[in-house]
Amino acid sequence: MAERQIKISSISDDTGISRTTLTSIKYHRASRIDFKTLDILCQYLRITPGEFFEYKPDKKGF
Repeated sequence: MAERQIKISSISDDTGISRTTLTSIKYHRASRIDFKTLDILCQYLRITPGEFFEYKPDKKGF
């Protein structure tokens, strides 16, 4: 979203995903994402799930 400079309100209006959900995802506050939401976002942004996620290991460990 940020890379493409698309506003959360635009994505919400176009996809039906709530602004609260999109804000949580954008600011890395979401503890999980539903498959349906991921599918909608990937289709909307024309990306794969692999392009959507970036893995950063937790520095705290297990």
